[in-house]
Amino acid sequence: MTAGEASMYLAAKRAGSPVDADLSVKIKGSGTDLDQAFVATLREALGSLRKTWPDGLKNFKEGNIFEGKAARLTHSILPADPAVLSDSEFWIWLAVVCFPDTVEWR
Repeated sequence: MTAGEASMYLAAKRAGSPVDADLSVKIKGSGTDLDQAFVATLREALGSLRKTWPDGLKNFKEGNIFEGKAARLTHSILPADPAVLSDSEFWIWLAVVCFPDTVEWR
């Protein structure tokens, strides 16, 4: 998913239009498909982290603290595949398709 596709997807979603992220997701590489089991584990971990701020993030400092902890959690759970981790479109897909609630909350 490109940045432009992500913007259109999020705009449609915010407008209440039915959207299908699968139309924008592109499979890359020639190896086996990415095992997406990590998404559920990461969702649970980020959900627990968000509970640290039950009233939301109040300021820039809290946002930085959240992002630092979230980054450490994310990298500890993601598959250690350099081809995946270096792909900017993977990160867009992860944020926009898998964790839109966390992105909006942040």
